[in-house]
Amino acid sequence: MIKAIILGCAICAGAGGTVLWVKPGGQAKANVTAVTATVSPMSIQELHVNAHLDNLPIQVVEDPF
Repeated sequence: MIKAIILGCAICAGAGGTVLWVKPGGQAKANVTAVTATVSPMSIQELHVNAHLDNLPIQVVEDPF
């Protein structure tokens, strides 16, 4: 009988925690402000220009023949 009570308490605690975690603006998240980051997509040319290729090692491949 004690196992059933412990199991019931665990299920209720898990369900309550899940509701607080999933519910937007719930009591658990009352002091947290939502911040959304906006990222502008970069073009391939901008990525290429911004890439710093100066410090990369150079691999020399010799022809086998």
